[in-house]
Amino acid sequence: MPLLKKMDYQAVFDKLSHHVATSPYVPTLAEIAAYPPEENLHLEQMKQWKAEAAKVPQETKERFLEAMHKLIKEKSGA
Repeated sequence: MPLLKKMDYQAVFDKLSHHVATSPYVPTLAEIAAYPPEENLHLEQMKQWKAEAAKVPQETKERFLEAMHKLIKEKSGA
């Protein structure tokens, strides 16, 4: 029962309705199981980073880019 409570009621109902309309057999739980989509925390984090990056002055970004290129050249031996 705990696993059933985690399922999306409407999605399970839709799958069950489709199964009944297309199959003469009793469905297995796996055939009608439907869970709500999980929240994508990575997308939220990326949105937050973009918002924070938008607040950084362009001059600071350019200095950082120059320093990064310099470091890459030094480390690559060029």
